[in-house]
Amino acid sequence: MTRKTMTIGLKSITALLAVLILFFFFVDLPSIGQAIAKQNPEYAWAYWPWLIGAWVFMLPILTALVPAWHIFDTIREKGKAFCHENAGRFRLMGHCAMAAGIIFLCLMLIMTFQRASSAPLLIVVTPLVLLFFLALSFICRVFSHLVEEAAELKDENELTI
Repeated sequence: MTRKTMTIGLKSITALLAVLILFFFFVDLPSIGQAIAKQNPEYAWAYWPWLIGAWVFMLPILTALVPAWHIFDTIREKGKAFCHENAGRFRLMGHCAMAAGIIFLCLMLIMTFQRASSAPLLIVVTPLVLLFFLALSFICRVFSHLVEEAAELKDENELTI
C-alpha cells in the first residue's frame, strides 16, 4: 500500500466519520428527542437543554478530527510523520477525548439529579463511554510521547554528519 493510498483511505474514513457524527447529532438525536417528548410529556421541558448538551458533547469529538486530518497529511510524505507538530496534535486529540468524557459524565450526573435518566443508561452506558474516552485519551497521550521521542531522534540524526 502506498503512502498516497493510506492517506486517501484515512482521510475518507475521517470525512465519513464527521458526516455520520453530524447526521446523528443534528438529524437522529433531535428526532429521537421529539419522540421521547411526545411519548412522555413530563420530559418535554428537557428537549432543548439536552439537545444543546449533546451538541456540546459533540464539539470535542469533531475538534479531534481536525488534528487527525493534519496528521494524515504528514503521513503522505516519507519522513514527515515523526515531527513535533504531530506530537502536539496527538496531545490535542487526547485533551479532546478527555473533555468529551468529562462532558458526558457531567451531562449524565445532571440528568440523574433531574431524575431524567434510566438505570441501564446510568449503570451500563455511562461507565462504558467514560472508559472509552479515558482509554482513547491515554492512547493519544502515549502516541504523543512516542512521536515526540521519534522526532527528537530524527532531529539528532539530521545533525549528525
